Amino acid sequence: MNALINITIRLLLRIKEWLREQPVVQRALHEKWSRDTFRNYYIHEIMLSDAVRVNAYHRAIQKYVRKNDTVVDMGTGTGLLALLASQQDPKKIYAIDHSDIIDSAKLIAQRNNRINIDFLKLHSREFNPPAKVSVILHEQIGYYLFDEKFVDNITELRDRVLEEGGKIIPARFDFFIEPMTLNDEYRIHFIWQLNLHGIRFDALLDMSEDWKKFQNDGTISDYLQQRIWPYQVKHLLCDPEKLFSIDLETMKKGDVPNRLTYVKKVTRDGRLDVLSIYFRVNFDDEISFDTSPLSPRTHFENVCVRLTGEDVRKGDVIEFEWVFEDIAVFSTWKLKYKIKNREPDRV
Repeated sequence: MNALINITIRLLLRIKEWLREQPVVQRALHEKWSRDTFRNYYIHEIMLSDAVRVNAYHRAIQKYVRKNDTVVDMGTGTGLLALLASQQDPKKIYAIDHSDIIDSAKLIAQRNNRINIDFLKLHSREFNPPAKVSVILHEQIGYYLFDEKFVDNITELRDRVLEEGGKIIPARFDFFIEPMTLNDEYRIHFIWQLNLHGIRFDALLDMSEDWKKFQNDGTISDYLQQRIWPYQVKHLLCDPEKLFSIDLETMKKGDVPNRLTYVKKVTRDGRLDVLSIYFRVNFDDEISFDTSPLSPRTHFENVCVRLTGEDVRKGDVIEFEWVFEDIAVFSTWKLKYKIKNREPDRV
């Protein structure tokens, strides 16, 4: 009987894993996570307190929303972007969100005497206006840019409802992954690296399944992730360079790369502690902000891949190969890297 129970449990777990890998199930789980997360005031308080982000959006909306425009605010949340757009007195504003937070947005609009906004509780895929819209407003941006599936969601909406020559605010994004040295007190060692007052933990190296998988095929599990803030960073190891850019107004399916191979030259001595993933949001050539840990702080947590802390020197070269099975799902990313020392015989 026990053997049968064990077999049944293993079978059910495999079925569960298989189901979670199916695109339809992944989308449903993501939408549930989104609804549950964004009904909480705290996450909105964090975003609304981000002056860098809010001020950039305000400037862009003032610059690009006009009186004759029809505007849709996709994922309106508390309604801030729709309310800022209403100050420009456009012809029509739709504010859509599939979370209960939209009830709060409607109340905020009423208290601010903003009556030119239609609040609709639905997913963007269900939004079908009677005529094409002039502007898509959004802040569908995840901590590492892609994790809220914003490319798929916005381009799907764009292709259905945006008029020819219409505008997406914001549309252009630059993507970076930069090697960095952390201040000593903020470096998180792998457990098998530790030697604390003569107590060694290296016996656990062979038991670290996540590390072995990373060494074997480059899989980046949650175990290899670290979130950092500006005060934790000592310095960049290389001159920052964008890896690629996207433009939501013109891009097509497949424009986001699924593989990147590149080389970075070390320009400053240091320790390779983390690879910091960040991005720049470009409203235009004058209005932008970025989430680099060395820039003015935003609410976006800086996601990093933590490494073993190997010392590098100016002139060394680091070769990277990234594979993104699904760039919106961090657990599907894979990384291989190699450090080529300036002096071949250096240990």
